[in-house]
Amino acid sequence: DLSGANLEGAYLQGANLYGAILTYTDLSNTDLSGANLHGTNMRYALLYDTNFSGADLSNAIIYKAFIGGDTTFDYANLSYANLCASSFGFYVFTGTDLSHADFDHAQLVGADLSAAIVTHTNFYDSNLTSVNMSGLDLTGTILTGADLTDANLAGVNLSGKDLTGTILTGADLSNTILTGVNLSGKDL
Repeated sequence: DLSGANLEGAYLQGANLYGAILTYTDLSNTDLSGANLHGTNMRYALLYDTNFSGADLSNAIIYKAFIGGDTTFDYANLSYANLCASSFGFYVFTGTDLSHADFDHAQLVGADLSAAIVTHTNFYDSNLTSVNMSGLDLTGTILTGADLTDANLAGVNLSGKDLTGTILTGADLSNTILTGVNLSGKDL
């Protein structure tokens, strides 16, 4: 149990922290690239300028984590991770596996998800303003209640999606497939 520990600036590249409890832990400026963080509990952790490149964060709990600076998730595995109510601003998720991840009520303003895997991902009531999801496979993805203002959804298949409460003002819907989607009352 490393709850509340100060690991700021630690070099933990490739470390095995499987199932570790890191609640309220300061992981700022920490290199966790290639680390095994499967099932790790990082509730309320400080993740500023943290390097998670290539790390396994599958099934991790990153609920309400404080994420900022140049934190990197390139090619990381965040499948089945709980990222509810966490805040990510203008991040690029290159090659990141976000399948089945839970971003309920998360802030992803300006994030670039165009090179991520987001099948069966939950974005319920998330702020996805100006997010880039162009060309993504959104099979099973939940967008109900999400704010997609000015989002890039070009070339996305939204067929049959429940967009109840979803805001699409200014969204780029060019070449987007909207078969069976109820857009009544939507400001496009």
